[in-house]
Amino acid sequence: MKNQVKDLIRNSLWESCILSSVAHAIMVAHYPEIAHERSWDGVNYKRQDSQGGRGTITFHSDYCVAAFRSESSIRYSMSRFKETENYLRGAPSNIINLAQTDAFQYLLEEKGSRIVPSITAAFSIIENKYYSTDSYDLMYQHGGYLLENELLDIQEAFDALTEEYEMTKDQSSLLWSIFKKKIANPNIEILLTKEEIDRIECDDPEGLEESRISFEEINIHFSN
Repeated sequence: MKNQVKDLIRNSLWESCILSSVAHAIMVAHYPEIAHERSWDGVNYKRQDSQGGRGTITFHSDYCVAAFRSESSIRYSMSRFKETENYLRGAPSNIINLAQTDAFQYLLEEKGSRIVPSITAAFSIIENKYYSTDSYDLMYQHGGYLLENELLDIQEAFDALTEEYEMTKDQSSLLWSIFKKKIANPNIEILLTKEEIDRIECDDPEGLEESRISFEEINIHFSN
C-alpha cells in the first residue's frame, strides 16, 4: 500500500469509537430517530448517516480496517472505484482477509447479477500507522467524514460529542464515567445502576429501550 501519511493509533481509534457509542447510547433515548447512526456487530463498528453514507471499522487485536461508501462521492457512480482491489493494492494478506470477511460485508450492493462490496474509500491501521491508496484528506472526503468525531483525540471527541448532542452536565459526566469503566475492562460485562440509568434523564420507556439496545451492543447492561 502507499501514502503512509500520519500516525493513527489503533487503540486510540477504538477508544474514540467507544466514547462515541456511549454518547449515542445515552442520547438515543431522547432522539430515537438517530438509532441507525452508530452500532456494533461484534468487532465491527458501523456508522451511517441519512445522506447515503455508510462505514464500518473492523477491529483486530493488533490492527484494523475501515471501509466507506458515500453516495455523494463522485466515486460512487464510477465503476472503477467499486472494485475493492483499488483500495487493497499491496496490502498484507491479513488486511485483505479481514476486509473481505468483515468490513466489506456491510457495504454490499447489487451489481448486475452479483452482490459485491461498493466502496468509495478505505484505510487500515498497521503498527499504529495509517495506510491507504488515498491520502488522508481524500479518504476523509470520500467517506471518512463519517468518523469526524472518532478521528479526534479523546478530549476533543468528548467536547464535540457533548456539544453535538447538547448534553447536560450530568449526562456528560455519565458519558465520561461509563467510558472510563469500559476502556478499563473492555471484555467484562458492565452493569449500569438505577442511579446511572436515571442520569440518562429520560422517562420514556421506548426511548430507554433504544438506549438499552445500544448499550448492550458494547456489553453494557441495565440493572433490573
